[in-house]
Amino acid sequence: MDPDLDTFVRLKPQSMQLQQAVELEDACTCLALSSDAQLLAAGSCEPAVMVYDLALALKYSLAGHAGGTNSLAFAKGGRLLSAGEDGDAAVWDCTNGSCIARLECEGEHVDRTPDGHTVNNAACNRSGTLAAVAAGRTLHLFAMDDDDFEASRRTFPAVSGGVIEAVKFLGDNKVLVAYYGGVSIFSTEEMAPGMMLEYGTNVLSVAATPGLSYVVGGCMDSCVHIWQFSTEEGADKTELVEYSCGGYMTKVGQVDFNSEGTALASIGGTQNTVWDFTGEGPAGSIPVVTLGHTKNCTCQAWQPVAGSKLLVTGGKDGRVLVYDTSLYAEPDEEGIPKFAAPISVAPDPEPDEITALVRHALSPGHCRDTL
Repeated sequence: MDPDLDTFVRLKPQSMQLQQAVELEDACTCLALSSDAQLLAAGSCEPAVMVYDLALALKYSLAGHAGGTNSLAFAKGGRLLSAGEDGDAAVWDCTNGSCIARLECEGEHVDRTPDGHTVNNAACNRSGTLAAVAAGRTLHLFAMDDDDFEASRRTFPAVSGGVIEAVKFLGDNKVLVAYYGGVSIFSTEEMAPGMMLEYGTNVLSVAATPGLSYVVGGCMDSCVHIWQFSTEEGADKTELVEYSCGGYMTKVGQVDFNSEGTALASIGGTQNTVWDFTGEGPAGSIPVVTLGHTKNCTCQAWQPVAGSKLLVTGGKDGRVLVYDTSLYAEPDEEGIPKFAAPISVAPDPEPDEITALVRHALSPGHCRDTL
């Protein structure tokens, strides 16, 4: 076992075996896994987007984007959405490797690049029929089950704060958008009202429980900010309660709920902090803090299976670690977090940082879904 982990581990964790590996021409910037878990797409700082089967045999090299690809998302029917540094989003048919459409995505306050401007945060809804990308402060929405993408395009009013930092679908018909100044919730249904949740700093990431009881932002000021919607029994009015949970080493760059919305994982520094959202929620509760990374965490993914508490993390130290977040050491003193050690580790750290993880059905003995 990696000797640097001895500090954190009482019981020796299982070692993960690397199943396959492939080297890209440049740094990997994003990954996407198809809904049937048969195709893996990888983007990098080079133009091409590579599509592999799960044995990492190359299926297609897609033309991608001049300047590199920022994000990827698989949609219904083997279609892949990509967003890049050339001002475009593109839709690909991964059954034959063809480009179905290139879509110019203008926006307010875009970041100019030598090849156009930055388009990022590609995301698809749960059924894979809708997709969204961000350009500056502007969100674009497309129907992915129709070839007339321009006819189906919806361009939402620019958010009132800074540029969009994160986009995430909630189910099929709501889109969460994080930016400097708060979070906006857009409906994909025509004429349906949206919602703005204000916060006085940069919100870098966003997540929500399935029923929208909680919305959580990972923030630049080293905390997670929580908006809780509650309705008392017999009352007609929904009350909004706001509070923050702190204690992070750095800004909180990623927040993700598990499948049921009962636990939230959050990245801030070398540790992942997991908050309990059952019962009364996290206010006043003691979180689970994961140990094992020697440099800052960069990515995380829950096992997308009902009832699972498995969390996978990657970091700048090149480590991939797996935790069962229900297994932790009870604190000796009041107010001290519950500490969790990894149950499974990659036997040797990679020389470079881990930049992306994709969600799939993980198990302690076979869970390295990284490239």
